Amino acid sequence: MDINLIHKNNPYESFDYKRYPLDLQGWGSTDQNFQSLIEKIQPSLIIEVGTWKGGSAIFMAEYIKKLNLDCKIICIDTWLGAIEFYSDKNDSSRYVSLNFENGYPKVYYQFLANVMHKNLENIIIPFPQTSSLAARFLLLNHVQADMIYIDASHDEEDVYKDINNYWQLLRKNGVIFGDDYDEFWPGVKLGVNNFVSDNDLGLTFTNRQWIIEHKEVLSKRSLNDVHQKSRDNKKLALEYERDLFILRAKYSQLVEQSDQGKQNLEVLENCHREELSKVKMLEQLLSESQKELERSKSDNIQLKQECEQKNQNLEVLENCNREELSKVTMLEQRLSELLVQLERFKSDNIQLIRESEQREKNLEALENSHKEKVSEVAILDLRLNEFLNELERSNSKNIQLMQESEQRKKNLEVLENSHKEKVSKIVMLEQRLSKLFKELEKDKSDAKKFSFESGIYKEKYENLMFNYLSVVRSKKWLFANFLKKIISG
Repeated sequence: MDINLIHKNNPYESFDYKRYPLDLQGWGSTDQNFQSLIEKIQPSLIIEVGTWKGGSAIFMAEYIKKLNLDCKIICIDTWLGAIEFYSDKNDSSRYVSLNFENGYPKVYYQFLANVMHKNLENIIIPFPQTSSLAARFLLLNHVQADMIYIDASHDEEDVYKDINNYWQLLRKNGVIFGDDYDEFWPGVKLGVNNFVSDNDLGLTFTNRQWIIEHKEVLSKRSLNDVHQKSRDNKKLALEYERDLFILRAKYSQLVEQSDQGKQNLEVLENCHREELSKVKMLEQLLSESQKELERSKSDNIQLKQECEQKNQNLEVLENCNREELSKVTMLEQRLSELLVQLERFKSDNIQLIRESEQREKNLEALENSHKEKVSEVAILDLRLNEFLNELERSNSKNIQLMQESEQRKKNLEVLENSHKEKVSKIVMLEQRLSKLFKELEKDKSDAKKFSFESGIYKEKYENLMFNYLSVVRSKKWLFANFLKKIISG
C-alpha cells in the first residue's frame, strides 16, 4: 500500500508537530487483542475506521515495528467527533478535546503530531474522509486488508453499514473486529448481531472486543436450504435479544429510579422525624408562652400605672421642649450668621490659597534663579582658584625677578665703581691733554718764531696731533661701551 494512492503530497512533510505535545487520550486503545490478532494473522495492511487521536493505531504500529512486519495502517476518520461528543459542552474527554479553532476541530493535527512523536510516519497513513466514501474509494482501487478495525459511529444503523461496506475489502481468512460490545452501547451490539445473522457468520468475543472471521462459504444449494431455517431462527433469536437488551436497559433505568426513590424516601422520613421533633418543641414553647402571657397581664396593669406617670412627665417635658425649641430657633439664627461668616472666610481662604500658590510659583522661580546663581558662584570659585594659582606662580616669578634685580643692582654698583675709576682716569688724561695743548700752544708760538719748514718741528707737530686724536677716540669708545653695559645690564 502506497501513501500516494490517497495523498499527492505527504501530509507529514513540513508539519510542525512540536506545537502539539503528545496526547494519546482515548478508550480501549491498548487492548491485548490487537497484539494477539497481529501475531496470529501477520497482516500486510490494516484498516482502522474511527481513529480519534490515533491511540489504537499507534499501539498496533509499535507492535508491527517490534515484529518487523511489512505492514501499513490506513486510519479513516473525519476527525469531527461522533454525535455524543456534542451532548455535553463541558465534557473534557469529548467536546473539549475536539480543540476548536474558529468553530472547527483541530484533532486531525493532534493525530499527525502523535504519529510523528512516535516516529511512525512510514506505517500509519491518514485518510480524512467519511467511512462510506473511504470504503467506496478503496473498493474502486482494489484495496484488500487482512485486519479491519471498526470503531466509528456507535449507532445501530451506522455500525451495520460500516461492517457491511468494509466486509468487501477484507481478504479471506482476515478478520473484521471492534469494541464496545456491551450494555452501554446497545447500538454496537445490535448492529453486529444483525450483520452476523444476515450473513450466517460466526462471532467470537474477548473481554471488550467482538471478532468476525472471513472464511470461505460453501455455495452448494443443498447447504443453502439446510441453513436457511437456522438463519431465520438465529435472526429471530437476535431480535429477541435486541428486545431483551432494550428491556434490560429500561430495567436498569427503573432500578436506578427505584434506588433514587428509596434514597428520597429515606430523606423524607428523616425530614418527617425532624418535623415531629420541631412540633414537640413548638408545643413546649406554646405552654411556656401561655404562662408568660398570664405574667404579662399582671405586668400590663403595672405598665398602665407607669404610663400615666409617664404622661404627666411627658407634659412637663413638652413644656421644657417648647423652651428648648425657642432656644433652637435662636441657635439656628446664630448658625445662619455663622454660615454667612463661614462663606466670607471661605472666599478669603480661596484668595489666600491663590496668593499662596502665586508665592509658591515665585518661590520656585527664586529657587531656580538661586540654583543658577549657585552654578555661577561655582564657576567663579573655579576661576578664582585658577586666578590664585596664577597669582602664586606670578609671586614666585616676582620673587625671582626681585632676586635678579638685586643682583643687577650689585652689578651696577660694581660698574659704577669701575666707571668712577675710569672717569678719574679720563680726568687725569684730560688734565694731561690740557697740559699737552698748552705745550702745543707754546710750540705753536715757538713755531711761529721759527720756520715751519724745519722737518723736525713738522714731525713733532704731526705726532702731537695724532696722539691728540687717538686720545679723543679712545675716550669716545670707552664712553660708548659704558652706555651699552648700562642698557644691557
